[in-house]
Amino acid sequence: RKKDEFTELCREALKVTRAHEGCQTIDLTYHTENENNWVLTETWDSKEHYETYVAFRVEDGTVDRINPSVKRLP
Repeated sequence: RKKDEFTELCREALKVTRAHEGCQTIDLTYHTENENNWVLTETWDSKEHYETYVAFRVEDGTVDRINPSVKRLP
């Protein structure tokens, strides 16, 4: 199931996220009627901290694992 796979990925990934410089909080919420829909809510110290984190997740392959259909500009 997608939910189980995503939950396992997040279980480990969010430990790293929470320890990343500038991360105040990150929470994962599942939709109660459709368990394959979820919302990640994040609070960062600054836009720069968040952008550094996103670049890290693109580099380490997490973004592609979560959503391989995301299109990125060159």
